[in-house]
Amino acid sequence: MQVHTSLRCRLSGLPIGSVQVETTIGALPYLARWDNLLVLHPVFNLSEHKLFEFTRTEWNRLAKKAVDEEISEKESNILKVTYLAVLHTFGKIHQDQPCLPPLATVQSTLNKILSLAIWKYTLDSPRFRFPEYVISAKNSNLHLDNVDGYLEACFAAKKSYETQVQEINEAANIRAAKAAMDALTKEWATPVSKKILWSWVKHYIQGKYPADAAGWIHTLFLGGGNAIIEFQQEDIEMMEDIIMGECPAGTGVMRAVRGRIDTIWNTWKAHHRVFEIDLADYAENQGTLVNGKQVAMPNPGPKPTLKDCEGNKIRLTIATAKWTIANAAWVAQNRQSDDPRINDQLGEI
Repeated sequence: MQVHTSLRCRLSGLPIGSVQVETTIGALPYLARWDNLLVLHPVFNLSEHKLFEFTRTEWNRLAKKAVDEEISEKESNILKVTYLAVLHTFGKIHQDQPCLPPLATVQSTLNKILSLAIWKYTLDSPRFRFPEYVISAKNSNLHLDNVDGYLEACFAAKKSYETQVQEINEAANIRAAKAAMDALTKEWATPVSKKILWSWVKHYIQGKYPADAAGWIHTLFLGGGNAIIEFQQEDIEMMEDIIMGECPAGTGVMRAVRGRIDTIWNTWKAHHRVFEIDLADYAENQGTLVNGKQVAMPNPGPKPTLKDCEGNKIRLTIATAKWTIANAAWVAQNRQSDDPRINDQLGEI
């Protein structure tokens, strides 16, 4: 014995398949109600991202047909069921009876409902919820007659949430500024932490420059010497322009931030300009030709040591570079000297 029945989507009421049961033990399996088989149209099984893309594609394909009244029932049902599936992504949709919106409702509100759904999907925040919506014969809403009012409530909820988030961000800005100011008042005892300054800067630049604030500016502003010297001069200039353009001027915090930027510049210049040696530091007016000028080269004396530079390795590098150039010029000038003391010294080189 065989039993055949159609399967209809529990939410839309559309037929989506059939099932055939064949008895194998002499009696039909008992099902109190065939509609206990809860099935859904395939669009309800799509991920939200794919559902939105499918809805947009089908609307672009069928919208003109709908306007020209050339759309078939099957095509019309595609738009209606995708509309219903998008509505269910809002979260708090309670439906106790199958329903489909009229095509006119789909035409007039699909763009609104899709934009709200995509916004919620992109937001991906567990804190946000759209208002509850009930589809039931009890409230005479099986044709989504009041969906326009519901969408207005959703847009209001969206605006309220965005306003609250802005207020929260502003509160965070105030807390960051207060922390920086508190640190500044104690500067006589403890230098201001660059992390505190960065928390203040970040809140002002991340709105317009989110990727930069999370990436290279974060690294440069908080970096030590090894990190800073890896950047180019243009990078530091760009960071300075962004910070000075977005952060409020005329505050104690900004003066401290300006000091941090100066420190970054000094660190970078000390490394990258080690070999930009000005020979005028040790040249006089006549003698050996150096850099196109006739100068008299003095004896540069012994090679500098770390102790001479008070333990500062950067200063030692600069001093050694200058000494090497000066010594080479002095050797060239005095190679043929008649002074035995000079010749003795040259013999040691």
